[in-house]
Amino acid sequence: MRNLLDLFDQLTDVMLELGIDPREVLDGVPDAEDAATAIRVVGAYQPNYPLAGNLECLSILDHEDERGDDKIVWLSVGYSPRDMNPYAPNSVFERY
Repeated sequence: MRNLLDLFDQLTDVMLELGIDPREVLDGVPDAEDAATAIRVVGAYQPNYPLAGNLECLSILDHEDERGDDKIVWLSVGYSPRDMNPYAPNSVFERY
């Protein structure tokens, strides 16, 4: 399980690599928003038999365990994109 800060850091690194300044997106700069909108993001799951799926939404749910009550952010993955192969490449599971 990853934490939100790790994912945010990775997301901002990927945006910078793609030439998109995350600060400009957060500030609502139209050119930066357009550039970010043009990038498709697809999920992959099952490393041994990788499948692709559309990232549908984020949900925050309560989770109770031995440490007490926590909040968990869930990312729901839907069906594969219609215009893509339903099988994801194995290389997507390599760490960025």
